[in-house]
Amino acid sequence: MLESRIHGMAATRAAFGLAIAGSTRPVVRARRYALSCDVADVHDHPRFESNVTRTNLRAVFDVHTIGCAQGDLVTGELRRRAPKEGRDCMKTKLSGMVLVLGMLGLIALSEASAEAAPAEISWADFSATQQECRLVCDHYEWVPYYECWTDGEQQQCDTRWEYECVSGYYSVCNQVRKPLPAGDLIDVHIERGVIDPSGIEFRLVAGPGVTWWKKITASGGSDLWAVWLENSGPYCNWPQAETPNCDTNSEWASVLLTQAGWIMFSKAQAFGWRDNVYILRDLSSQLQGGDRVTFTWVKE
Repeated sequence: MLESRIHGMAATRAAFGLAIAGSTRPVVRARRYALSCDVADVHDHPRFESNVTRTNLRAVFDVHTIGCAQGDLVTGELRRRAPKEGRDCMKTKLSGMVLVLGMLGLIALSEASAEAAPAEISWADFSATQQECRLVCDHYEWVPYYECWTDGEQQQCDTRWEYECVSGYYSVCNQVRKPLPAGDLIDVHIERGVIDPSGIEFRLVAGPGVTWWKKITASGGSDLWAVWLENSGPYCNWPQAETPNCDTNSEWASVLLTQAGWIMFSKAQAFGWRDNVYILRDLSSQLQGGDRVTFTWVKE
């Protein structure tokens, strides 16, 4: 059927004289919205045929396949006459396009986030607290609510009971851990004199419920020493580039405890992006040779 209709369109073009020499008339663009496998014959539409015959215009066929229900032929003022199902289908298609564009926008935002510089944090940020308050009701009671209606000449009522606060509220405040800038909580534990005084060990542990990819990287120069966590377990990059079942790495104290020394914290974000989220400097204010420092990522 598709082949015969295409031949019909070709014959229609020849009959209408698609390249009339010397014509200065404007071009009529006819658009047919059709199923992906069903292009309708243009000459079946009497309104279009009579228009072209009467005005002697050059017709340019612009057939669009959008996967919607077949609509009426559209030529300028006839656009509003497309069948309702065709318009509804096109609205659905446009809604899908908006959704896709929205997702692309989110991905672009994630890419921008992935390129953002990590937040500068200090040792004090790991243990910082803030006040968190909530409202508490002094007294609750069961309260009846009545719903009534008229059934003919008889009135009927239902009773609904709800447990509500019948007195005033008061505020209860507590000191809680203050999350780091990206919303994480990380515990720090330092053990003194547990290794050779010439080095410093750093360890990464995941707290309960923390399952996404995490990583810490220490450096005081050109070398990068890392530990990271995945679902399959901890890894470090020494002695091999990906050493499994390894949650601890080390660096020379003389290298790490300089002004150039830092520890980077990285984690997985939405859509699988892995970002460097925090950088910790001034390591010599808390660490010394022979230390092992353990970072436990307790909230992601």
